[in-house]
Amino acid sequence: MTTADDLFDEIFDEAGAGIERLGLRALPFTESPSGTNDTDRLRKVFTGRLNELKAVFTQLRGGDRRRILVFGRIGSGKSAFVLQVLATLQRKIPDILTVYSSLDPDSDLVTTAFIALAQALPKDDWAQTQLHQLGLATAKPQKERTTEASGSLKFFGAKLSEKSLAPGELERPAEALQQLIDRARKTYTSGVIIAIDDLDKQDPARVRRLMHDAQGTLKGQASFILTGHPIGMMGDLFTSERGLFDLQIELKDLDMPTTQKMLAKYLTSVRIKPDPSDDPKDPTDIRPFTPDAAKQFCRASRGKPRLFNRLGASVLNTAILKNATQIDLELLKEGLTASQMSRRELARLTDKENRLRTLLSERGTLSDEDILMEDLETLGFRSFNELLPLLEKLEYADLASRNELGYATEFEPLNVDLPFSEFPD
Repeated sequence: MTTADDLFDEIFDEAGAGIERLGLRALPFTESPSGTNDTDRLRKVFTGRLNELKAVFTQLRGGDRRRILVFGRIGSGKSAFVLQVLATLQRKIPDILTVYSSLDPDSDLVTTAFIALAQALPKDDWAQTQLHQLGLATAKPQKERTTEASGSLKFFGAKLSEKSLAPGELERPAEALQQLIDRARKTYTSGVIIAIDDLDKQDPARVRRLMHDAQGTLKGQASFILTGHPIGMMGDLFTSERGLFDLQIELKDLDMPTTQKMLAKYLTSVRIKPDPSDDPKDPTDIRPFTPDAAKQFCRASRGKPRLFNRLGASVLNTAILKNATQIDLELLKEGLTASQMSRRELARLTDKENRLRTLLSERGTLSDEDILMEDLETLGFRSFNELLPLLEKLEYADLASRNELGYATEFEPLNVDLPFSEFPD
């Protein structure tokens, strides 16, 4: 008799077989690196950015404290770039401590840095106590010792007892962080580097305030790497605060040759086994894509690493459902169309955002120079600036693309299921 477990096992095996039919042992595409646990995989697939890496390493090799800003459009690969920098520094420089964290919407830069650093010091009892006071998990249970008076006719003494510390708030965060950095530097004599990601996912006014409040900390005894995108709503923030930074690195969209090389790296990283006649180190091996499909896939991704990963996952899933052994142009187009629909669903657009997306598709472009007053009134807005948060949400969902024209901010629909002839080179 077939049980429910038998059915689930069969489906599981079928999914694995579908991946193996493509010559792969796993899906190589992922939307975003999740942290330092992805270091080995990131090393295998990271592609390009050689000049940018050299500039950052030049700044950080000397041992002096540095403040570095990595900026670029949404989905340009800022997180992967920073994680690759940190992994390389850890491997090449003895006694250096690197930590990485995303900026929590409910936290500030200093507290975010403190938590990341404290979690990287599991043997530091003071750091672990502070984490416990914040209500966060620690490397070992935290207790405080109290005394209870006890006596008898012969003696008076004290009995020790323990109770859990009560969660609270970090007192004087800037001073606490500096103290923790000083403690860390006693062990990590080559320095401490703190990377804080995702400033561009915060409200610009709030980030401006956080940056102002953290100026003293950023000039302290640790190096800092921050990421964001200083265009549109974030432009004035990073322009006004650039005096804080020793280096600003912009990550632009990848060119076609680099994107093609990246595709080969991703696929090679999970390939089961090359054919005996193939060079196992062939940097141009793009199986299971046909050459034409690989080229069109790279054009569709437009050199945007996150879109590249989103499209890749959709195309491979489509191939698996079709029991395919290779991805040709016809199968590629099905996968790209499925990705377009999936991105709309995942974005969870409101009615107003959907109307804006439809308007953008109909017009082809929307900018603060050519937006019509009747368009704004239809959507319930009074100015283009009020539309920016909605347009940025479409950009984050890879449903729109932003162009900076110098005199205007322009958005265009990001459709990847168009005829291939319409894709830019």
